Amino acid sequence: MSRGIRATAWAVLAVGVAAPVLRRWIKLAPAVVLASAATAPLGAA
Repeated sequence: MSRGIRATAWAVLAVGVAAPVLRRWIKLAPAVVLASAATAPLGAA
């Protein structure tokens, strides 16, 4: 159980960090980038 939670937290953190960087390359909407970046601190906690 703990391993799954940890893996999910790392995935949330990775998406939150990568979304702003990849925004123009894969043409993400600004709202999607903002929402994914806002979840990054939750993954780091």
